[in-house]
Order: sequence, then structure tokens, then C-alpha cells
Amino acid sequence: MTLNDGNITFIPNELYNFPKLSSLDISHNKINSVNLLLSLKMEKLIIFNASFNMISELEKVSFENYKIGSNITVIDLSHNAITIIPDNYFSKFSNLLHLNMSYNKINSFTVLTFEGLAQLETLYLSYNNIKIIDINLARFSNLQELTLDNNDLSSLEEHNFKMLTSLIKLNLNFNNIFFIEDFSFRRMINLLNLQLNSNNLTTISKSMFIDNAALQQVDLSNNQIHTIDPFSFRGTNITLCNFRNNALTILSERSIFCGIKVKELDLSVSNISSLGEYLFFELHSELLKLNLSFNCITHVHENSFRDLALLAELDLSNNKLLDLDFNLSDLKSLKSFNVENNQISKIIKTTFRCLKSLLKVNFSKNSIEEIEIFSFRDLEAVQVLDLSNNNLPGVVAPYTFQGLSLTFELRLMHSKLTSLQDAAFFGMTALTFLNASYGDVKVLGYDVFNGTTIWTLDLSHNLLEMFRVNNSYLKHVMEIYLNYNKIENISNETFHGLTNLKKIHLDNNCILQISVGAFSSLHKVSSLHISSNTDMMLDASVFSNMALRDVNLQNTWKPFSFSNAINVSIEMLDLSLSNISKANSILIYKIKNIETLLLTSNHIRYVDRYSFRNLSSLTFLDLSNNASRAYFRFKLVINFV
Repeated sequence: MTLNDGNITFIPNELYNFPKLSSLDISHNKINSVNLLLSLKMEKLIIFNASFNMISELEKVSFENYKIGSNITVIDLSHNAITIIPDNYFSKFSNLLHLNMSYNKINSFTVLTFEGLAQLETLYLSYNNIKIIDINLARFSNLQELTLDNNDLSSLEEHNFKMLTSLIKLNLNFNNIFFIEDFSFRRMINLLNLQLNSNNLTTISKSMFIDNAALQQVDLSNNQIHTIDPFSFRGTNITLCNFRNNALTILSERSIFCGIKVKELDLSVSNISSLGEYLFFELHSELLKLNLSFNCITHVHENSFRDLALLAELDLSNNKLLDLDFNLSDLKSLKSFNVENNQISKIIKTTFRCLKSLLKVNFSKNSIEEIEIFSFRDLEAVQVLDLSNNNLPGVVAPYTFQGLSLTFELRLMHSKLTSLQDAAFFGMTALTFLNASYGDVKVLGYDVFNGTTIWTLDLSHNLLEMFRVNNSYLKHVMEIYLNYNKIENISNETFHGLTNLKKIHLDNNCILQISVGAFSSLHKVSSLHISSNTDMMLDASVFSNMALRDVNLQNTWKPFSFSNAINVSIEMLDLSLSNISKANSILIYKIKNIETLLLTSNHIRYVDRYSFRNLSSLTFLDLSNNASRAYFRFKLVINFV
């Protein structure tokens, strides 16, 4: 029976007169008290759910008139306002297997609180105000899962869990635990999963996990751990362990990981400054992923990563490394190497020796001023190389990236480049994405893209005054970003032969003129941005015979019209901030298929019935921030605020 319409405020006694009812769900109502013991009258009842109510009191009634014992196996009283559980309240529920009291206001319980629940397998007490456990869990020899997370526990003692020999999962996350007495978990010989995340622990003692041979998962993240005793995990079989966000400083003893057989180890967000010799040797047969990011690492022993032949990911980002003078040659399976946001100033040619499995390398946000020639010679499998946000030498030397024959993405933005010369990308035959934006590039070698297969070229936010390269090497390019440069002229040769181009960004340059045939062979172009070239004299015939999805001519000050445009289709046209005083002066009607037309922030004072004639596809017209009110006689969405 289900009665959860949200309006029930009390449970009528008559409801308990259904002896054959097997399930009663009165959750999500406004009930403020419950006589749970009355359910003893319902001989067949197995499930009782009164969660998500306003219950603050568990009323106790006499048992004299009711059958002794109950068949109920599940009771859910979660998400209420219960503060006290009366002694012996569950004593007649000897068959109960699952009890959920989470999300209440329980602050304590006594030795008799759970009297009679010898068969209980799961007990959920999360999100209460419990401060002390004491010996009140002593009767739960069959308990398999216990959740006490998000309470107010401050310490654990040996006798707290001494009878929980069947326990498999224990959740103590989000408490205030700062002390765990030695041998507290010793009797839990079947414990597989222990959650201690977000407490105030400072030390992992060598006696904490004695006799926990079954232990496989431990979460110790978000504590204040500064000391891990040698051999603390010896005798366990931990395959998942999280140390993230603690107060570790120096890791020198490899014995601290004895007993741990994890595939992933997270030591990030701590205060680690130094890594000792053979530190991860105990993990060498299993470790695939190692995260040491967001620490203060300045020193790595030459042999810290020795014998980690299976390691696939190494994250040393956001540390204080000055160089990479430690041995990486044993990392023959390494696929991802991240040293972002350190203080590395030089990449030497022996750094990546033997790392033939690397797929992704991230050197961004360092202080790299020098890259020795042939440094990347052995990185024949690398697909992504990030050198952005560095102090690279102004001119990238020829053959710098030789060896990166499978690299399809190269990031050089914010790296203070001034020139990209011929052979700069020699050997990068798979390069499809090149981002060298936000630099000081003034010069491009005519054959700079020789051998590449670039699809996306981003040279935006530089100092280019012209774009004149050998276009035969850019025959695959689909997107070109040249916005925010100082380009003055777009000639018929600028994009000649780039027949796969779909998107061109030329906005915010110093363009004075675009040759009439500049885009004539670019039949695949659908997006064209040439806004904010304030001195540009535009002949709209440059758009002739083009079918464009969007054209941005915003902030174009010189007068122009589409009078010379022939067979032009534009779906979205932006003419905002373009010094237009008369809507009909630009001859918009010459453009086919316009759906969106933006004429905001111009000087249009009057719009008549002929201003937008023949625009049968127009669905959105924006005339906001113009000079005066306009008059319309057609149906469409108009904005002229």
C-alpha cells in the first residue's frame, strides 16, 4: 500500500488493521509522529517506509495486546526530525535486516537503543548529530554495512567496533575525527571498504590496519595527515586508496606504501616538497596512474620513479619544479605526462629518452626559454603537445619539433613568439590543429607549414601585418583565425587554393581593402567574420556566389551596400555599430535566405515598408539602440528597445 500524496498528517489506527499487507509506504507526507510498534498487528508486513516526513517523536505503546515478534525486514525512517530513539524500541523486530535512520537529528544512543536487532545487516545513520559511539554497536555481529558519515564524531576507540566481525563497508566521512586508537578496526576481519574522507586525522599509525587482510578500498582524503608510519598498510590488500588533500611534506620511505596494490594513487593537493629514492617501488607491479599535482615539489630523487614499468599517467602539475633532472626512462608505458604550472626553464634532448608510448605532454604555464634541438625526437607516438604560456625564444628554430610525426595538436599560445620560420614544424606530418595565438608573431616564413596537414590554424592576437604563405601546404585547412592582428590587405592570393575553408576570422585588424576575388574560390566557406575593421572600404561583390551561414560586419564604419552582390545567401547577418543611417541604403533585399538581421546601435531614424522587402525568410530583426521609432507592416520578431 502506498500513501504518499503529501497531505497526510497522521496515521489513523485503522490503517494497522490489514493483517495481510506486506508493504506500507507513507513517505513524503507531513506526519509528525509514528507508532511504529503498532505495525506488529500486521503479521505479513515486510517493508515499512515513513521517510521524508516531519516525524520528531517515536511513540511507544504497550505490547500486551499484540503478537510478539514481527516479520518486518526493512524500516525506513530517514529524512525526518527524530532526536531520540527510545530504549528497546526495536526489540520486537527480531527479523529486521535493514534500518535507515539517516537525515534526522539523533545526537546519541544508549546500550539498549538497538536491543533485539541481532540479524541486522545494514544500518544507515548518516547526517545526524551523533557524537559518541561507545559500545552501543556491540550486538551487530551480522552487520555488513554501517554509515555514520556527516555526524559529529571526534574519536574512535578499540571497543567501538569490536563485535562487527561481518562488516564489509564502514562510512565515517565528514566527521571531526582527529584520533583513532590503535587496533580500532582489528576485529573487522571482513572489512573491504573504509571511508574516512573529510575528517581531522593527522597520523596513520602502524597499528591502525592490523588484521584487516580483506581491506581493499580506503579513502583518507581531505584530512590533515602529515605522518604515515612505515608499514602502516602491511597485511592489507588495498586496491583503491585516496590521500588527496592532506598535509604530507616529505615522502622518503618506500615502506609507507607496503601492502598497497593500487592501480591509481592520488597524493595531490598536499604540501609535499620532496620525493625519495625508489619511493613507489612497492607499487611497481600494479600502478597505472599517479597524481602528485598541487603540491610544493622542488626535489625529485633521480630514482623516485624507477621500475614503474606499467605507469600510464604521471601528473606533476602545479608544483615548483625547476627542471626535469630525474630518471623517466623506466616509464616505458607512460602515455600522459603533465608538468603544467611549474618553473621549468629548459627542455633538454635527453628528457624523453625511451618514452616511446607517450601520447600527451603538457608543459604549459612554465618558464621555458629554451628547447634543445631534437628534444622531441623520441616522441614518435605523441598526439598532443602543449607548450602554451611559456617564454619561448622569439624565433622557433627549424626542426625543433622533429620526431613528432603523429602529433595532431600543438599549443603555442601565450608563449611570446615573434616569428615562425620555414621548417619550424618540419616532420609534423599529422599536425591538424595549431594554436599560436596571443603572441608577438610578426613574421611567417613562406614555407612555414611545409609537410603539415593543418585543419585548424589559430594565429589570432598577434602582430601580423600580412598573411602570405605557401597555400599549397594548407590545402586541408578548414578554419583560419587571423583576428586581432594588424593585417591591412586581403588580396586574391591570400586564401587562394584553400578550397576546404569553412570558417574565416579577420575581425579586429587594420584591413583597408578586400580584393573582389578574395573569396571567389572558397565555395565551402559558411562563416565569415570581418568586423571592427573601421577603415575598410568594402565592395559587397566579394560575397558574390557565396552561400554563408553567418557574416559579421559589425563595427564597419565606411559606407557600403550590397548593390554589387550577385547570388548571395546569408542566414545570419550582423551589421551592428556600422554607422548606417537608412535601412534601405544598404540594399539588404539583394541577400537571399536571411533569417537573422542585426542592425543594433546604428543611426537609423526611419524604416518604411520597402526597407526589408523580399526578405521572406526573416524571423528575427534587431533594431535596438537606434535613433528613432520605426513603423512596420510585417510579422516577425522585432527588437527595437
